[in-house]
Amino acid sequence: MKRTTREWVRRAEGDWKDAQILAKGNSKSHDGVCFHCQQLVEKYLKAILVENSVNFPKSHDLDRLLLLVLPIHPSLRSFRRGMLYLSEFAVEVRYPEYNASKRQALAAIRWMEQIREECRTLLGIKPPLATQEGFLIKSSVAGSAHPRRFGPSTILRTCS
Repeated sequence: MKRTTREWVRRAEGDWKDAQILAKGNSKSHDGVCFHCQQLVEKYLKAILVENSVNFPKSHDLDRLLLLVLPIHPSLRSFRRGMLYLSEFAVEVRYPEYNASKRQALAAIRWMEQIREECRTLLGIKPPLATQEGFLIKSSVAGSAHPRRFGPSTILRTCS
């Protein structure tokens, strides 16, 4: 893997950790969760482009970046709907008049986790240990304040 690709991946994983911290915290920063989910996907797409020596514009538009990635990895086409959804969180959530809901944050997490997994596979990055994988958020089941680990399939059920 190229050094610049590793740097994009490192930064993307930083967004993953930031989104986790915000999601499991009491601040209810749904805007921040959505923003970091979008940022992670943007950085993984750029990592794939860098790894394949494809120049790309400075853009937060995930669909625009996806169009550049598709000739290399057509498997990402199935995530286009999620990328279109996440693109709206690149800029708007940073302004006071926009407030993301908990439902939007859960959907952003769901898409981000699925796209992250696919991008890591395409880049040849081994999955983390099972005990480390999944998104950690506070459980609201029976008033429990204990953290629960949510993987993509659990998050899908939560948002359904």
